[in-house]
Amino acid sequence: AQSLIDYVNRHKTANSLLTFDRTYTKGARKLPDNPGTFRAIINYHERDPFPVREGAHWCDHVALYAPRRTPEWERWIAIDGNAMTQEGFAEFVEDNIRDIAEPTGAQMLALALDFQARTDSRFGRALNLGNGSVQLDYVEAVQGGDAKGQMVVPTNIKLGLRPFVGGDAYAIPARFRYRVSGGSLTFTVILDRPDLIEETALEQALTAITAGTELPAIRGTVLPAVQPAKPA
Repeated sequence: AQSLIDYVNRHKTANSLLTFDRTYTKGARKLPDNPGTFRAIINYHERDPFPVREGAHWCDHVALYAPRRTPEWERWIAIDGNAMTQEGFAEFVEDNIRDIAEPTGAQMLALALDFQARTDSRFGRALNLGNGSVQLDYVEAVQGGDAKGQMVVPTNIKLGLRPFVGGDAYAIPARFRYRVSGGSLTFTVILDRPDLIEETALEQALTAITAGTELPAIRGTVLPAVQPAKPA
């Protein structure tokens, strides 16, 4: 966003115009490929041209800023709502430990590695502890019989991520869910309205750009209505 602000401030005129076109999709879990586009039309039409032909401009000096998602945000979006095996979950946490804020990344990694080490264990009853955690009972085959144990799993986690390159980081809540089937466990991370996270980031970028350029902003796509007459 800052690069757009710097460019506009170098070239803007009294008639320059800023537009913001936000892309929406149906459903909170499906995000558009292009979140939105900021467009600065440097040589826009004059406000009250008279005569019209003298106040109209080509509107062809345009600066664009299309925010790009960060690789870390895209990785979490990719697993959002998708079940992972014990081993797959452990590998994902190990690769993305720096993104986890609560519980700490170290705590989640220890939990993930513990699950990875118990891929042969049979999981059974779950007890809600009433403090944001669930206690899972498991049975592990050992020499001479079975050994019973318990593991405590959080039901909610919090991530610290920058949705867009060069943008601010946000605390992103997520639900942490598990499912026991046939004694095996799968885990699912469900981001809390990722569409609203992106909308907040884009709105803050719009506020920063309008303040930094001191240009009026219009939502949507603006096309030049009048072109100047070509010389005879």
